[in-house]
Amino acid sequence: MYIFDYYYSSTELPQNRSLFGHLKFFEETNPLYTFTQDADKECIYILSLDCYSPIHSLSHLKNNFLKNKNNFLIIDTTTEDFLEPHSKQILKDIEDFSNVDNTLLLTGYSPVSAFKKDFDIEYDCYTYNSHEAMLYIWRNNAIIHNGWAKPTLPRQLEKHFTILNKNCRPQRKIFHALCTKENIIDKSYYSWHNEGLNEDWTIDGGSELIDHLISLNLISDKSEVDNLMKPIYFDDITSIDEWEIPFSCREHGGVYINIDTSFKADTPFDHGFLYNNINSFFTEKTFNPIINQIPSINVFSKQHFKEFKNMGYIPLDDIYFKDLDFTSTLTLLKTQLEMVKHIASLSLDELKSIEQSSEVQDILQHNLHQFNKQNCFNRLINFLINR
Repeated sequence: MYIFDYYYSSTELPQNRSLFGHLKFFEETNPLYTFTQDADKECIYILSLDCYSPIHSLSHLKNNFLKNKNNFLIIDTTTEDFLEPHSKQILKDIEDFSNVDNTLLLTGYSPVSAFKKDFDIEYDCYTYNSHEAMLYIWRNNAIIHNGWAKPTLPRQLEKHFTILNKNCRPQRKIFHALCTKENIIDKSYYSWHNEGLNEDWTIDGGSELIDHLISLNLISDKSEVDNLMKPIYFDDITSIDEWEIPFSCREHGGVYINIDTSFKADTPFDHGFLYNNINSFFTEKTFNPIINQIPSINVFSKQHFKEFKNMGYIPLDDIYFKDLDFTSTLTLLKTQLEMVKHIASLSLDELKSIEQSSEVQDILQHNLHQFNKQNCFNRLINFLINR
């Protein structure tokens, strides 16, 4: 299998955050594909779309792609789980040299059927959780250049949680309201960068989110929202790599709370985001505690949990709290709120005892092993070979 050796993308999208970059990184250890600059060969071409930046090399792509009638085009959109208007325009622009028979669209959105429906996509689509490979490559580079290392084990806990939020999505706002009300912030390595994002704490100017906060008994009335909007800075994110968990958190943070959200969780729909079937989308936040061997709970949707298990990982959530209710998005959220409160009620010694148990340690080892296998990338390669 040949990959055409040209990075078709915007200049703003780093190569190692694209499928093209992942293929480059694993090329020496994977005999199933080879890069080539011979445009006469039957090749897979990769167009990596950054959701926020247009690309300017479509004519170059077209000229080379048309040189072999058996060429195949992969459109990589996995940096986000949504498509902006300019991305939809690019899909129209490529129609004069590609078609549904020789094109595959990669998405980080699962399930694929919902992605195709939500964005009116006619191409075949495949879910590729690309951030797993992104963090694998990031870790490799960090070990070489920054001396990155796993925490000293056994860890000595000084805080109950590590909760690091930069982009304040609606679901994260709900948990920030919980942490504020229950004084969990004082028990956490905590960041909350709320500047410039949904400043009125509503979705599209409506009152839906505030109403949910009131119905969940996280605030009494709208006047309390002002307090929730205040930023909280744990460290200077401009001075360190944003993907690196700070040293104190790695060494001394009890449970890492991962609030990986998704397109549908962040977007208002007919009956509100708490009442919809929410898609899954994984970022480095899911995999970072895994590589650091830090116990994590995942404030996921049902679809997130399903896809997480499909990737071969074992969640720790039901070890820390056995009463999660998966009946609906709302019942799951309510029991996740109770899970965080329960963990906060434990002593640090109790938390350390749970972390050091053979059950938790076995799962941490299993998940690290799964991460190192890079199954998402390898499954994609096998899928392409057998297409």
